[in-house]
Amino acid sequence: MRFPSLFRAVGCLFFLMASVRGQETRMVPFAIPSVGSFPDAVNVRWLNHRPAGKYGFVGVNDGHFVLGNGERVRFLGGGLIRGACFPSHDQATALAARLGDLGFNLVRVHHIDTTYAPNGFWDPAFKDKQHLDAGQLERFDFLVDALRQQGVYVNINLHVSRTFGVADGFPDAKQLPGMGKGITIFVPRAIELEKAYARDLLTHRNPYTGTRYVDEPAIAVVEINNEDSLVGLITGGGFPRLPEPYEAVLTAYWNRWLAARCADSAAVSRRWSGVDEPAGEELLTNGDFAAGGKGWIGENPDSMPVERVEAAPGGGPALHIRCLRPGKLAWTMQLHQIGLHLEDGKPYTFHCRLKSAKPAKVQVVARLDHPDPGTGRYEVVGLNRNIDVTTEWQEFSFTFLARKPIGFTFPNQTGEFWLADVSLKVGGRVGGIAPGESLEARTIRRPLSLAESSPAQWRDWIECVCDLESAYFAEMRRFLKEDLGVKCPVIGTQISYGEAYGVVRESTMDYGDMHAYWEHPRFLGQAWDMKNWAIDNTPMVDAPERSTLRRLAQCRLAGKPYMVSEYNHPAPNSYASECWPMVAAVGACQDWDGIVVHNYLNYGPDAWEAGHPVNLFDTATNPQKTPFVLAAAILFRAGALPPSPGRTILTIPQSAVPDLLARGEGKIGDLWQQAGGSDLPLLGSRLAVTTAPTGDACRIEQEPGSTHLLVPPIVWRGKANGNPVLVVSMPSVKVATGAIANQAVRFTGARLTIGASRTGYATVTLVALDGKNTGESQRLLLTVGGIMENEGWTWNEGKTMLTSWGKGPTLTEVIAGELEIARAYSGDLQAFALDGAGNRLQEMALEPLAPGRWRLAFGQADTMWYEIVPR
Repeated sequence: MRFPSLFRAVGCLFFLMASVRGQETRMVPFAIPSVGSFPDAVNVRWLNHRPAGKYGFVGVNDGHFVLGNGERVRFLGGGLIRGACFPSHDQATALAARLGDLGFNLVRVHHIDTTYAPNGFWDPAFKDKQHLDAGQLERFDFLVDALRQQGVYVNINLHVSRTFGVADGFPDAKQLPGMGKGITIFVPRAIELEKAYARDLLTHRNPYTGTRYVDEPAIAVVEINNEDSLVGLITGGGFPRLPEPYEAVLTAYWNRWLAARCADSAAVSRRWSGVDEPAGEELLTNGDFAAGGKGWIGENPDSMPVERVEAAPGGGPALHIRCLRPGKLAWTMQLHQIGLHLEDGKPYTFHCRLKSAKPAKVQVVARLDHPDPGTGRYEVVGLNRNIDVTTEWQEFSFTFLARKPIGFTFPNQTGEFWLADVSLKVGGRVGGIAPGESLEARTIRRPLSLAESSPAQWRDWIECVCDLESAYFAEMRRFLKEDLGVKCPVIGTQISYGEAYGVVRESTMDYGDMHAYWEHPRFLGQAWDMKNWAIDNTPMVDAPERSTLRRLAQCRLAGKPYMVSEYNHPAPNSYASECWPMVAAVGACQDWDGIVVHNYLNYGPDAWEAGHPVNLFDTATNPQKTPFVLAAAILFRAGALPPSPGRTILTIPQSAVPDLLARGEGKIGDLWQQAGGSDLPLLGSRLAVTTAPTGDACRIEQEPGSTHLLVPPIVWRGKANGNPVLVVSMPSVKVATGAIANQAVRFTGARLTIGASRTGYATVTLVALDGKNTGESQRLLLTVGGIMENEGWTWNEGKTMLTSWGKGPTLTEVIAGELEIARAYSGDLQAFALDGAGNRLQEMALEPLAPGRWRLAFGQADTMWYEIVPR
């Protein structure tokens, strides 16, 4: 497939916004079946060659995916999650047909390693997670073959969320990070089980295709480890000291790494230069709570009352803290002192005793008590520890270097805590080799944070972990390619995991991959608590400068194919109809190689019959998502919107990466900004990032042809510059999304007038489903969308969370307006309103205006889909 230069399309768009008056909207049922074939009015099945793998294995050439015959291929697809990967034969056949009709040519099978049948791969007859369930494997095999027959390739994720247990050979398994995060990268037993799982699955022969998965050309790509980086966990402060024998593995590797660079403990001490100062005066007021809560400030006293009790060890005073009602923000349950003056680079020792009514995690943090002038954030300036609090009193002591009130953040959920003997003093020992440790005995323990080590010590540890992680991913890739014989492209994990180091790591893989969500829900208490979350509920089109699409573009690896294997504007965002048109348009301009929505279907097939969205991410039955996939397929897969000219590349010196990470300056977007790339227009050039072995600083280079101008076929104007809109005008597809209610948009060969909408925003696409010019096409589809909701779903007072997802049927907003189109075709046209299954509801009046010009008034029928075809 060839994608012509965007310069050849210059002049295609004339864009006009003019205020018009429109009628009020209404909400009507619009049920989209999850599976089954679509009629010709709403399918682009011709985009897929059949079967998948027909031309051989997917490979890589000139920075893009190619088929076995050398033809370039772009992937568009959806994720299947957990039980959705194990449907019945009839369901699998119907699902594959639906995906092929939508123009999807890729499915990402995800979280299949999580649990036991029927929602995962593991056989419930065993306590371990090492035996594939025969029934699940058979259903998976049939699904893969059904997808293959419809021209849909498969992306297999190996480690996603498998948690290892005692039966798998992991003592104290409950004390390990959830989903095996970080553990899989360095614990030998975990790596052994990862390899065994990969061998069992990938060398299994599918009886329906007759091939092993390593020999199956319909397997497009393999991901080693989903969203997992030990480097990222450590630099993000999310990897506490582990129980043995796991911590010993890190200690051994750390000491081997040091021994390769230092002759003895004295050399290590010279290298690190720690700080050791005697204890000074007490800085906190009323740390013994003799005066009750005086001097301590709660973020929300009504929800978190405190009182003095005589409950400390030995009968002394303690502060009894009751968290009564979770707040709207994750950090609502705070108790702190402000006005402390901590000197930069000076050591401080913090001490406290804590217990709780039930086990919980409490954050102890030193941060600014005012927004940083540069970032606007209340920055952490030293101590930042998450500690495990139990029902028994425990003593905690931390020494850290200030970088500058001290406080506690309790879980944003109901609970009770008792706090006693809180102290913060100047002085203490930070960095260097701790007493009782030595390089000779190989007992030097790893540092836990920059604040609790010397800068040189922390930098060494970061570089050590980078080396460890690189070795893991290199070995896993070698195992897959050489020992098992995997023939398709392979990645390690997503590029941004590990920040700048992720660019280094994934540059050694076959392609690059990223995940992003516009307004992913924030969970305010426990992770994935569906009764305590929030979204801002704003449109992305308003803010191109902070959009997820800008972040994705900045993370593309130069010279590698680029897949966005998880993308979504999750429900219940009121503006989510912008999702597919925007990601497809920007992905086409940036010349990406794959876009996958997370997800098409979740849970088991029994939930597919619900007929309405039941969670944050499912898109199959969502009227803000599925109806717009067809335009996305023509935009992205069919190449209707060509790539932007030239490239702009950020080069990161590989030698500088450990220093950047150690200083907390390794985020890829921040490096673009520091190098002067924060104002680059997203649509004016293809962005990419690469590394060089050495260098003093990151630099941005612009290839010839990069204009950094908004070229006419696509315009994205943010709210700061007027009415926020994204408009695409190409011969086979027209898109307008944003604040277009009561406005008119003029495209080449078409004019669109939009009436009122409930938010003032709407999304409209006009697409030639046969890929021809809209003036000549025999199959035009007009899609007009605004908000959607389930019957009976309810928002909270601030409209940041659903308190009920309601029930079917799904309701969609009917937005009225007019479409005028120019046609080269001389015969009569007819138009039909379509239901959610793509079937004709009623004929619509098409008014001839002049030879070759027609007008369709829409909004009278209960639909968002309109078919326009020759009579």
